[in-house]
Amino acid sequence: MATFIYVENQRHDLASDEVSAAEIRRLGSIPDDNKVYRETPGIEPDPEIPAEGAFKVHEAEKFYAVPPGTFGGTHDRR
Repeated sequence: MATFIYVENQRHDLASDEVSAAEIRRLGSIPDDNKVYRETPGIEPDPEIPAEGAFKVHEAEKFYAVPPGTFGGTHDRR
């Protein structure tokens, strides 16, 4: 079943409703050290996509990348 998804705000048509992390990275030109997330509704954190293996996607789902070191930094504010 063909479907489409968005990776880094760009639409990509897929031949199937399954995709791998490697394919998501290739479609979005995402470096290997970036984390890739599936955008989900609600207040819960978006899940990171599996590093290996194929997974099902739904039409118009959105995926985005976050460079390393973006979250969890601490600052000394003395």
